[in-house]
Amino acid sequence: MKALLLLTALMVSALPVKADDTRFLNRSTVVGALAGTDCFVRKGKMTEEEAKEVMNYMLSVYPELNAAYSWASSSDKASKAVQVILPYLNSDCNKMSLSEDEAQRLIRPYLN
Repeated sequence: MKALLLLTALMVSALPVKADDTRFLNRSTVVGALAGTDCFVRKGKMTEEEAKEVMNYMLSVYPELNAAYSWASSSDKASKAVQVILPYLNSDCNKMSLSEDEAQRLIRPYLN
C-alpha cells in the first residue's frame, strides 16, 4: 500500500505544468500516472492489477481526473504521450529528468 500511496502522490505532481488549461493539467496528470504505473509494472515492482488499483485510488481521491482518464483510456494520443514520458523516468520510476518546460513541450501535442 505504501507504494500505491507514494506513486499516487508522485504522479499527481509528476508533470508540473504552468498551463492555465485545466484539461491540459488533468490530462498531463493522468499521463504521468499511467507512465509511472507502466514503469513500475515493467520493472516488476507492481503487477498490472496493482497498477489498476493505483489508478482507481487516484480517481477516487481526485474525481476531477475522471474525464481525463476516460480520454486516456481510449486515446492513441494518450498512449503516445505515455511512451514519450517513459524514457525520462528514473530507474526507481519516481522522478523525471525533464524540466517543467521540457515536459510541457514534449507532451502538449498529444494532449489537445
